[in-house]
Amino acid sequence: MRTVYNNNELSHVWANQKQATAKGSSMFFNNGGIYSYGHHFMIAKHLNEDTVLFTLRTYSNSTAKHIIKVRQAANHKTKIYCFNPDGTHQDNINFWLQQIKKEGENLIKAKKPEIYLNAIAQHKNTMQIYLDYFNLKLSKIELQSISFSDKASFIEITEKAKQAYLLENKQNLIKGKKALQKWVNNFHNNEPQNLSSIETKCLEIYRKTNGFNTYLRINGENVESSQYMKMPISVFKRYFAILNDIKVGADIMGYKVIENNKTTLVLGCHSILKTELAYINNLLNN
Repeated sequence: MRTVYNNNELSHVWANQKQATAKGSSMFFNNGGIYSYGHHFMIAKHLNEDTVLFTLRTYSNSTAKHIIKVRQAANHKTKIYCFNPDGTHQDNINFWLQQIKKEGENLIKAKKPEIYLNAIAQHKNTMQIYLDYFNLKLSKIELQSISFSDKASFIEITEKAKQAYLLENKQNLIKGKKALQKWVNNFHNNEPQNLSSIETKCLEIYRKTNGFNTYLRINGENVESSQYMKMPISVFKRYFAILNDIKVGADIMGYKVIENNKTTLVLGCHSILKTELAYINNLLNN
């Protein structure tokens, strides 16, 4: 079976599903998907005999030409458009939400608002075709964020979305702080982490907002960090005794001292609160 074609031929062989795999000079297809240069850029993929999922992305000039070849070769197919045929549903939905928001922001200062209103309507229509095909629905918050028809309603919805985000973020930070304490307790006690998916999500939000500290625990003859550093207890005691005198640039077990202030000791990628160091020292001395 022939497996090498020029790019024009390749596009038609793929569109007519004549074989499972083949390659051209700078395009190829396999497993139903056709690509430009590599797996990083899927142009389209077959959903069934009559329907293809087709990209809305652009890349280089040569990839743009590949996209045209594939579109023309598949002109007898029903096309469902999305940002990335190889991406997740949420990634594709987020693309449309971002595009609609961008057009809404343009709408605020537009002298000819109909241009942006038409673009918004087109994005909504393309997204709805995608949602209907895959039997998907937007969340309540997502639906509210695009429920505007003019400049005034966009400004109103944007402000409501901002307030809703601030409230949700505040609640997530509260939950994240509680989740962190649970995580730290489990770590200190050498117990498995049993955080729920919601707790894990809120913990990540909390850490992104408040920074990522390193925690310590005693395990046998070593003090271990949550960043996988190990230090013999005898070495820990020696350095703790001179903690406030440790100089920036000093080497501690292969880790460079980046900072040593009133509250924090930074060893390489380890940012350790001095309260955490004191906690371990107290355990060792009790």
